[in-house]
Amino acid sequence: MTASSGLPDRHRLNRGGDRQLTRRLAEGKPLREVKRCLERIIAGQLFRTLQQHPSTTPATP
Repeated sequence: MTASSGLPDRHRLNRGGDRQLTRRLAEGKPLREVKRCLERIIAGQLFRTLQQHPSTTPATP
């Protein structure tokens, strides 16, 4: 699926975000709330990915 509208050629890898957006808007939630929900989902996925692959560099104080 193409996700660009100009010279850059970008493609969406996951349509799940679109489905979530459409479903939540159909439920009558405002766009601002839907964006917050999607951000929470993305943050959770990122956190789990980072937990599975810990950094090898020590943390600096």
